[in-house]
Amino acid sequence: MKKTIFFFVAIMVFISVLMGGFPCKPTTFSNENILFASSNTIKGLSAKEWFERGVKLFELGKYREAIDAFTKSIQLDPKKQEAYFNRGILYFDLKMYGKTVADLDNAIELDPKDAVAYYYRGNAFGFMRKYQQAIRDFTKVIELNPEFVDEAFYSRANAYVKLRKYNLALKDYDKAIILNPKEKAYYTLRGNTYSLLEKYDRAIKDYNRAIQLNPEFSMAFYYRGLTYENLGNNKKAIEDFKKAAALGNKKAKEYLEGKKPEQKTEKTIEGLSAKEWNKKGIKFDDSGKYRKAIEAYSKAIELNSQKPFYYYNRALAYGKLNKYKEAISDYTKAIQIDPKYARAYFGRGKAYSQLNNPVQAIKDFEKAAELGHEEAKEYLEGKKAKKQK
Repeated sequence: MKKTIFFFVAIMVFISVLMGGFPCKPTTFSNENILFASSNTIKGLSAKEWFERGVKLFELGKYREAIDAFTKSIQLDPKKQEAYFNRGILYFDLKMYGKTVADLDNAIELDPKDAVAYYYRGNAFGFMRKYQQAIRDFTKVIELNPEFVDEAFYSRANAYVKLRKYNLALKDYDKAIILNPKEKAYYTLRGNTYSLLEKYDRAIKDYNRAIQLNPEFSMAFYYRGLTYENLGNNKKAIEDFKKAAALGNKKAKEYLEGKKPEQKTEKTIEGLSAKEWNKKGIKFDDSGKYRKAIEAYSKAIELNSQKPFYYYNRALAYGKLNKYKEAISDYTKAIQIDPKYARAYFGRGKAYSQLNNPVQAIKDFEKAAELGHEEAKEYLEGKKAKKQK
């Protein structure tokens, strides 16, 4: 049975971007009366008929009823790959990402060459902040090379950005654009990455191209406005914010109304906000200037002590200077703020390893793995394999 058509909005990384749907072929129905059968007849439906009923319910927008139908199809035929896939996509649409992953695991096990299943699972991992696993799935999509491979490069780039691997992200955005040079979102996200690297001229060039492709794409105007602001060109920045607001961009409207937190209410040190000090720290860190990075992160923390990733970033810098006790202290603070911060557990575990505290290190690796950290899982599996030899 062929898959039905699913269109969705995939939001990754640091902004929301409209993504296109996949051209999966629609299911044909063998019985148009299945949906309206009596309760007695429904109990007697086969796995195929329950599947067709689920597709019909989906088309009517009755997602939870469709999920029930696909579940019955699976109960009758546990190897019905399409039922796992379609139920997984419905869970995705309902933002139930854990269940999405579980169903797509089964779909992929039954059909290891289902590129669409890998793609959706990658996006689900992205929403769950499991970026390494997302990258692995998008890489698999690229290997399978389906028609929508440009979207896999794009989504993998978004995950790289989240991990601050900006150069890898730029390479993937470049490939996505080569494959589909008319997709405005690709230019916009590449522009944002250039902006993070403070390559503002390149960022503006990308926003210009996105606007050229769609003159009513408000997000490109908004982010170009932010870039002009970073360059000190307030006149052009305001022009872009006004254009974005006129096109319905909420962030631009709030900015023009004076509701932008950093502009009016956020505390600063030496004229920079916590976010800006953190950004400055990242730049120092990427340049190998770890002491200056620590100073910048410390200012970010002074301005906002409730952001776990400020402590996490400073811990990374401490680790690069072999100051593992200080790193552990910062990782611990990050975990106290966000007890599900998998990367902080993993980082603390590595710091404990450097201090020859394997017991505490393993505890942190196990916690990180439990929270879905891919490197922690691989580390523990490697330790287990060595013990078995």
